[in-house]
Amino acid sequence: MPIASKHPVLHLPPPDTTLARLLLSTKDHGRRTAEPLFYPPPAGSVFSSNRPQAKPMSLGDVRDRAYAVAKGLIDGRLSPEKPFKKGDVVAFFSLNQHDYTANVLGIQLAGGVAALCNPSYKAKELAHQLRMTSARCVLASNAAPFSAATGQIDTKAETAFDVAKEGARLAQEEDDDDVKKFPKIEGPLRVMVFEEGAGDDSWETIYRGYKVDEALIKQVDERASELKGSDTAIYCFSSGTSGLPKAVNLTHRNLVSNVIQSTFLLHDRVNEPLEQGREYAPDGKTGWYDTAEPKGAGRDVLPDGYEEFVKKKRESHSSGQGTGPVKESINKLVDGIKKLNPASKDDDQTDSLYKRSAEDEFHIDVLPQFHCYGLVVNLVALHTCTPRIILPRFHLDTFLRSISKHGVTFSFVVPPILLALAKHPSIDNYDLSSLWRVASGAASLPTEIAFGVAKRLGIRCTDGYGMTEMSPIISIQTVSNLKERIDSVGRLAPSTEAMILDPNGKELKVGEAGELLLRGPQMMAGYLHNEEANKQAFAQVGGSTWLRTGDVALIDEKGFIKITDRLKDVIKSKGFQVSPAELEGLFYKDEWIQDVAVTGVRDAGSEEEKVWAFAVAHPRAVEEEGDEEKRASTVLKKVNAQVANYKKVQGLTWINALPKSDAGKVLKKNLAAMR
Repeated sequence: MPIASKHPVLHLPPPDTTLARLLLSTKDHGRRTAEPLFYPPPAGSVFSSNRPQAKPMSLGDVRDRAYAVAKGLIDGRLSPEKPFKKGDVVAFFSLNQHDYTANVLGIQLAGGVAALCNPSYKAKELAHQLRMTSARCVLASNAAPFSAATGQIDTKAETAFDVAKEGARLAQEEDDDDVKKFPKIEGPLRVMVFEEGAGDDSWETIYRGYKVDEALIKQVDERASELKGSDTAIYCFSSGTSGLPKAVNLTHRNLVSNVIQSTFLLHDRVNEPLEQGREYAPDGKTGWYDTAEPKGAGRDVLPDGYEEFVKKKRESHSSGQGTGPVKESINKLVDGIKKLNPASKDDDQTDSLYKRSAEDEFHIDVLPQFHCYGLVVNLVALHTCTPRIILPRFHLDTFLRSISKHGVTFSFVVPPILLALAKHPSIDNYDLSSLWRVASGAASLPTEIAFGVAKRLGIRCTDGYGMTEMSPIISIQTVSNLKERIDSVGRLAPSTEAMILDPNGKELKVGEAGELLLRGPQMMAGYLHNEEANKQAFAQVGGSTWLRTGDVALIDEKGFIKITDRLKDVIKSKGFQVSPAELEGLFYKDEWIQDVAVTGVRDAGSEEEKVWAFAVAHPRAVEEEGDEEKRASTVLKKVNAQVANYKKVQGLTWINALPKSDAGKVLKKNLAAMR
């Protein structure tokens, strides 16, 4: 029996509703249509030189840009010799841009598809994706890249535009050596620049000069009316943990559904949605969000287990950092979350660029827009008119300064950012009191890190669960959920169902752990040109199609989901299965551990896996024990004392940083070479 979401079933728009139709209605929403929504990086930040003339975009600006882009494509500005037609693909190859989403929607209005490519890829990797999707154009940034090593812009390094030109050349001149089934692209493959002022190569030549009036809107809408909900809206690419990345086909129906589902789950931390969907309910009165958590809910909630966490920290670390009565630490958390004023005391907060109503949310985005998670967050922002600063990528000083200076109330983050909030010394230099909750995603969130952020800053950290193949949101904790099940990833999104199976395909009961299967309107159409992967991804159970997540999970009687492990991430040690997530949780409890990943390694000529840890030492650990071998021995002794013999970690390698994807996932396949 499928496990249904505990949330009410949503009466979604008609199946052929497109993303642009949901988000870019020409209805006038008064001031909300005209107020700034997507802000470029703040002036004076490390990123401000990328597009110095960039202005914030309102919902009206986004709509006008999208329609102008669509008109330019329809008029043949991309290629006069080859008209832009339904299904044509434009590949995005750029870090975050404040107008990224507007351009994606414009391509869709013209009947096209946006392929969202990772700008850190090399030319050969990009060429593979261009061939796979038969792209017509690559839209790339020509801004000097940011160097994580120096913390500055590197003006001597090649840009995404440079890589894109080489990738396009390879895609046109060579067949795909790796797969041997995607032939070279025949015909024009244009590479254009995101930034303004690049002459004929600039993307602005597509949309510049149009007046978006009723006649233009009517012409574009006629083209857009050819689209159906089952048509592809975007191609996102899986992380490629085995083999080359796969193109995930997400339809308009998938994304329309997930925007509404995500808004329901995020209703406590976004502004009031512009559309409520009452006209789709059988009674004509019930809206999509009537039973969702109200905005600001959970301000007085203490996370389950937090008091015990503070008590243990005090007992194990009775001198130095972290001392003080339990009550004092708890009061600090409660006081921090009760600060209702979103404005910082910084004099610059009065800058008119960032003025807004006092009751409004104001977010900051660092999630990569080429990742489905980052894109859907921006789509929800349009649906709710929730303003945000959009940074090209995470940069600690710019992130902290923006929160302090502009009264940011919320941010979507990944665990590495939370590690910085919990432990980085620079945090103490900024007033982060306006930021009282964050949401983590893209990688598992250890409770120790969430508690560490709460203890230090009074910030509530909710977890969530998603995958690109589900558009991507499957579940998100609300702040109120932290009191009930902090070790969960929340409840299933509305209109989503789950099934838990044992290794033999037998359906398990509520509360039993097994492989998690999912279905819902946000489930992908499939992988592009990859029938073998589709056979592995989908399962037929009871006459219905389900997506196999590859995750081991359990769902309790209240509907809370707990992810216990990845099927393919399990280590086989001495005939038993070992959960890396369980061991990583134990490592995170150690004050000497800044970051850690546990995986299986093999010695040359041996088929037996060893349980091995790769860890980043906290600066304090180096001060207290400079000898790496002694430090490793001390940590391993503590961890191994808490587990069965077959689970014991056989070694620990200290490294400077864990290899991670741009979405924050640890690339465990790269760890063995670092041993």
